[in-house]
Amino acid sequence: MQNPFSEIDKSKTIEEHSNIICTYYKFGTIDREDAIRKFRLFNEKHSDYCAASTTVFRANNSLDSIKNCSNEAIIENLKLQLAFLAGEDYVNNLLKNL
Repeated sequence: MQNPFSEIDKSKTIEEHSNIICTYYKFGTIDREDAIRKFRLFNEKHSDYCAASTTVFRANNSLDSIKNCSNEAIIENLKLQLAFLAGEDYVNNLLKNL
């Protein structure tokens, strides 16, 4: 049985990332420090995501510090993290039905 708190944590992450992304698209600004903090916290909690993304970024020679990234790049990274969570749920549900 899955830990119910992990679902709460995942929902919180989705809400926080979505709020940052929507604010950026609506107003064109972000709280960089908050966005970077959320990005790093996600990476700490999801080592599998961090390992996979680091490999992709190294392959593309784009392993820049998130602090040096543009607002657009920060938003794109947050969107990738959301996509990772969605894919993780899809795979987990698929495996349950095997």
